[in-house]
Amino acid sequence: IAVIGLGLVGHVVFRTTVPSNFLALVSWLVALAALPLVARREDRHLPSDDKPVFESINEMAVFFLIVGLAAVLRLWNLSEIPPEIHGDSAECGIQGLRILNGNIDDIFGFSPWYNTPFPAYLPYTISFWALGTTLLALRLPSAVIGVLCVIPLYFLVRGWAGRRAAQIATVLFVLSHSAIHFSRIGLWNVQALFLELIAFAFLAAALRKGSAVWASVSGIAAGLGFYTYTGGRLILVVSGAVLALQLVVGPRRRWLQVAIFVAAGFAVAITPLVVNYVEEPEVFLSDRTGSVLALAEVNRSHVTAAAHETSTLGILRVHTILTLRGFVNHGDRSGQYATHQAIASPTIAILALIGVIVTLARFRESESRLFLLWTVLGLLLGSVLIMDP
Repeated sequence: IAVIGLGLVGHVVFRTTVPSNFLALVSWLVALAALPLVARREDRHLPSDDKPVFESINEMAVFFLIVGLAAVLRLWNLSEIPPEIHGDSAECGIQGLRILNGNIDDIFGFSPWYNTPFPAYLPYTISFWALGTTLLALRLPSAVIGVLCVIPLYFLVRGWAGRRAAQIATVLFVLSHSAIHFSRIGLWNVQALFLELIAFAFLAAALRKGSAVWASVSGIAAGLGFYTYTGGRLILVVSGAVLALQLVVGPRRRWLQVAIFVAAGFAVAITPLVVNYVEEPEVFLSDRTGSVLALAEVNRSHVTAAAHETSTLGILRVHTILTLRGFVNHGDRSGQYATHQAIASPTIAILALIGVIVTLARFRESESRLFLLWTVLGLLLGSVLIMDP
C-alpha cells in the first residue's frame, strides 16, 4: 500500500514540481503493478485453483488456430488493404509522431485533437520508432490489438457458457467484417474494445471466484479505458451497474472486496487524468461526451433534421429503429468504414436475439446480468442517445 501511495505521489511530483515524463511514467506503472500484489494478500484464503488453462490439448489447439486465423485476417497485406486512409487514422499517427519527435512537454497531457490524452497514442509512437513512418507502422497497433481481443473474449465466454460457446463466439468475432476492418485501418477505437473485453472478463471472474486480484485488474482496465476513444468510458458505466445490481440481487459473497478493488484499480489508473483536469478544468467542462449527445441543445437542429422528428420521444424512437436495423439491413454510414454493410447477417442477428432471450431467463447469474447491461447500455450510450446513430 505504501508503494502504491509513493508511486502516485511521485507521479504527481514528477508531473508538476519536477517535470520528468520518464519518472512520472515509471512512478505510475509502479503503482499500477503494486495494486494486484496488495490484492493477492486478500486472496490468500481463497481455495487454490489448480485447474489447467485448457481442458485438453485439443482445446488448446483450436484456440491457437482461432488466434492464428484472426492474425491472418488482420495482418495480411496490411499496408495495402484497405487502400484509403481516413483522416481520423491519420490524426492518430500525427499524435504518435509528435511524441516520437519530442514535441510535447507532458506525455500524460491532452492532445490538440479533441483534447484526447497522449497515452492513447503511445502504441503508434512505438510502432513508428520500430518500423519508420510508414502506413504499415500506422496500422500495426490496431491490427495487433484486434488480434489480442480474441484472448479475453474467449475466456470471458468460456468462464460463463463453456468451451463450445467460447469457440463459436470467437470464430464469429474473428470473421466479423467490421471487427476485421476496424483492426486494419489504424484507428484507436479498437483499444477501447480490447480494454472492455479485459475488464469484463476479469470482472466476471472476480464475481465468480471472489478474487480481489482479478477485481483490481478489471478496475485498472476500466481506468485505462478513459485514455482511449470516448466509447471506452462505457466500461466504467457497465462495471458500476453490474456491481450495483449484484448488491441488490446477489450473490454477495465477497462483493464488498471485489467492489473496493475494482474502484481502487480505476482510481490508480485514472490518477494522471485527474492531474490533467485539476490543471485544466475547462477541458473537463467541454468534454466530447456531451458534444455528441443527440439530446444536447447544440445538436438539436442537426438531430431533428436527420430524424425528421422534433419531440424527444420521436427522436429516440427513430434512433432506436436505426440502431436495431444496423444489425440487419442498415449499414454503417461512417466515413471510417463507408461500406454500408450491416453489422451482422439476418441469421446471426436472429441467433443473437435468441441469446439475449436465453440470458434474460438466466438473470440470476452474474455473467448474464453483465451481458444484458453491456448490451442495453452499449446500444443506448453507443448509438440511441448519440447523434447520427
